[in-house]
Amino acid sequence: MYGYQDTLFEVLGKKVAKWSEAEKHGSIVIDEMTIIPGVGFERSTLQHVGMTNLGKYTSHSTKEEIADHALVVMFQPFQGKWHQSLGCFLSKGNVKGDTLAKLILEGITLSEDAGLRVDAVICDGARWNKNMWEEFGITETSPSCVFGNATAKGIQWYREKKQVSQLQNSQATQAFIERIDRLAHAMNSGGPKGALWDGSEEEKQFFGNIRRMAAPNPHPDAKLFAQLYRLLSVYSLVSPPKGSNVSGVSNVEALVNAKDTAGEEISERQEEFNRILDEILEYEQFPLPVQEEHNYDKSTTEKYLINFMAGFTCHRQKKIAKNCQECLKTLTKDREDTTNVDSWTLMKEIHGGYSIPSDALVSLIKAVEFAVCDTMSTSDVHQDMIFTSLKFLKIDVSCFVGCLDHTHDVTKALVKYYLFTRMFFAADMKNAEMARKKERNEQFAKQSKL
Repeated sequence: MYGYQDTLFEVLGKKVAKWSEAEKHGSIVIDEMTIIPGVGFERSTLQHVGMTNLGKYTSHSTKEEIADHALVVMFQPFQGKWHQSLGCFLSKGNVKGDTLAKLILEGITLSEDAGLRVDAVICDGARWNKNMWEEFGITETSPSCVFGNATAKGIQWYREKKQVSQLQNSQATQAFIERIDRLAHAMNSGGPKGALWDGSEEEKQFFGNIRRMAAPNPHPDAKLFAQLYRLLSVYSLVSPPKGSNVSGVSNVEALVNAKDTAGEEISERQEEFNRILDEILEYEQFPLPVQEEHNYDKSTTEKYLINFMAGFTCHRQKKIAKNCQECLKTLTKDREDTTNVDSWTLMKEIHGGYSIPSDALVSLIKAVEFAVCDTMSTSDVHQDMIFTSLKFLKIDVSCFVGCLDHTHDVTKALVKYYLFTRMFFAADMKNAEMARKKERNEQFAKQSKL
């Protein structure tokens, strides 16, 4: 989703293969926009999203920071009004100059490998962008290339007057520099048609479309921004340029048949998650943990909440045991057996949306809940929080549910469902915490102006 996707460049290479050499030349444009800090959990990728994501350049110290800026790298050709976004990244604050330089170099390399010809990099004059140019050895007082008329005259003088051997046959270079100089003067003319535009129109259109689609809030959160970015990126990828001999159907076919490396990574994460969970369930018993000096700093969940969540899980996941009555009996309690069941629980069960859970199911949910609480007590919400919870998960054989033939599958399905539910809850709690903090800061700001 974030970073440079191999699939995009694979399809882009097939798209530009039939273009003329002039159509392949263009520039890379970089810009960023503010997004609403927020955390969400994606069931398919088994990870929380909304944290800093700079691809392989994400440092260990920043990968758990919640992002509030989105950086987009796009290619803008010299001919035509189309554009193609190459990658997007998330960061807390602006991307540092050294990291930005690495991202630009990687983007240029991938674009050139796909068949494009990158002749320029365009950005605004922000401080972090100037730091990027300094990483390349380019400053306001020390530019790497000079296309002024004085440079062309200097080449001619050293070639003809001083007979410098290195400048023999440099007439073409001199003519090129003079042409660029005349072009710059023409574009800086006072006429509206010849003057330089303030930024890239395609870049403004790209971010404008994102803001319009994210209405009424002009600043989307990280998850919504990724969805809108992917929509616009795929649209420009499969749409052929005006007058091109490449059809849109061939672009779609190339996109469908392209190797989905992101999908392979997701499959690997899911397989790893299932493997770890299977290993946990294979052990019949766990030794009692060593008693710590105190656990006052660890959050716990009240007993009645665990019972409620067990009943809610039982009601929502009865379908996994619909073909086996023996499994269903291990999930629920008979209504006649109201031992240790309060009147409120009975009313919830009678009115629907809730089932009275068995003692084994309550113990199972309790074990998973304690693992999540241990995770949240030792760390904040982070990208691989669900895998961290598995490290704390210990399930005794007495917590297993289901008949002898299906106990492993039924127990595993219930653990996965409750883990996913708690990951969604953790994201909502983090978002609510940030909203309260933002509201409190706004109140302090108003009070400071009084």
